[in-house]
Amino acid sequence: MDNSLSISAASSESVVKYTASNVAKCLGIKREDILEFLKLRGYITRDRRRSPTRKGDYIGTPLGIERGYVSNYIFSNAKASYVHFHLTQKGFEKIEKAFKTDPISPEERIRIDAVCKEYEKNMRSSSLGKAE
Repeated sequence: MDNSLSISAASSESVVKYTASNVAKCLGIKREDILEFLKLRGYITRDRRRSPTRKGDYIGTPLGIERGYVSNYIFSNAKASYVHFHLTQKGFEKIEKAFKTDPISPEERIRIDAVCKEYEKNMRSSSLGKAE
């Protein structure tokens, strides 16, 4: 597995971690807004290594991990293991500050949607036909 996707802290048991859904509930905002915020700033991305035709799971990027906003963890079940991300306390505070002082405007939402759609389109077209 790539080192950039490894779990960010060896002693992660004592660190408080949040899912995007939990943060959204706490702050009264949409989970999708949190994900867009994190994607736009380069703190998370989609992991398409398992299947280039699927959307992929969100994972923390090296930038997000280095700044201390997200950490990756490995989720395993009987079929496979997957890498997912959690928000750290610092990440929670970053989102809280951003949404309380600078919520996403309708114009920015249109721009974010366009950027995300273009990114998704480019990812699909560039990964089709390539062996993993």
